[in-house]
Amino acid sequence: MGGSILDAIGVNSPVTVVGHSFGGGVAAAVAHDRPTLVSQLVLVNSVGGGAWSHSSGREYPIRQRPLLNWCGSAIAEAIATFPARGPMQLLLDEVVPNAVRNAGSLWRTANLARNADLIALFETMAERAMPVSMLWSVGDQVIPRASFDAIRAALVDPRVHEVRGNHNWLIDDAELFGQLLTHVLSDSATELVG
Repeated sequence: MGGSILDAIGVNSPVTVVGHSFGGGVAAAVAHDRPTLVSQLVLVNSVGGGAWSHSSGREYPIRQRPLLNWCGSAIAEAIATFPARGPMQLLLDEVVPNAVRNAGSLWRTANLARNADLIALFETMAERAMPVSMLWSVGDQVIPRASFDAIRAALVDPRVHEVRGNHNWLIDDAELFGQLLTHVLSDSATELVG
């Protein structure tokens, strides 16, 4: 399924695939389905770890994370990313138009992201020795730290770069994101050459 994206855009030689949040799950599916066309995978605060931890510190499967907890975190992150717009303006600008256009699609996408457990897929990539980098912000409330840790463990030895910020840190600090991505890509080129 993920490989059809590469077919649609005419990719026929290995490329780096980068995905943020839900896009990280899509990027992982592409890398899993077409390993010969993906030279490396870069996950940025990606879904797929399959775990979350309660405030008590106890870990649970991600599908047991209460919907209100997930929605509250997503709304808080959106407000932090776009503070000038405020929560009501965000609802009016983003949520309501999307819900009116296609409420079922919005719900299915949110539920898919909220329940994503791609651990088996990441373990397969580790067996294939797929080069993977993880860019992660330590203040992410949308994707729990337990999910990040589960992805990291499944991948065995990914290159990890942690930064300050929330789930949308790459929007808040595009310059830092560009620097980190350049670093990841140049490290990859060095490894391939040297």
